[in-house]
Amino acid sequence: MDQKYWVLIVFWVAYFTIHSFAASSRLKRNLENRGISKNNYRKLYVILSTAGLLAILLYSSTFSESYLIEPNNFTKFVSLMLAAFGTIILRLAFKQYNLRGFLGLMDENQSKELQIRGILAYIRHPIYSGTILIIVGYLLYIPKLSSLIVAVCVFIYLVIGIYLEERKLITEFGQRYLDYKRKVPAIIPKLKDISFF
Repeated sequence: MDQKYWVLIVFWVAYFTIHSFAASSRLKRNLENRGISKNNYRKLYVILSTAGLLAILLYSSTFSESYLIEPNNFTKFVSLMLAAFGTIILRLAFKQYNLRGFLGLMDENQSKELQIRGILAYIRHPIYSGTILIIVGYLLYIPKLSSLIVAVCVFIYLVIGIYLEERKLITEFGQRYLDYKRKVPAIIPKLKDISFF
């Protein structure tokens, strides 16, 4: 495998490692003790996360490479449908969250309650579900090695991300979250519940 792909993998691993560390409760508490408010930290976190993501995608867009499989009208149609469906899921997910709190534009504590309504009654991590569909759509639309590396790195991180996020949620909400976790699947709804879409 060409060196540029190894560099891309290193960039993704570094990005996700920093992303996870920056999202840790311990770091947030330490910074708050040093006078940095949760809101200001959240704003900085969102800005740097977005900038880092765009930088990696820009780097991978410079690759000159051939397709792993030749895309055709059918694969493009399927890819666009997956991406559209993933976007719908993301929209449904963000309806259940306070977007201003998510972006650090209001007091984080005002939006901290266990949300189990709407799409969250069917899957615990709809943002991850939507992301998976969009990434698969992206891979089908641009079936290159760099796209495959993006997909694999993101999927591995999502598994780790779910584990880390649920540890925080269990710490925060205790038995209530454990009961919710037992009843509701993580990213794929139960077949009998799919009609909610």
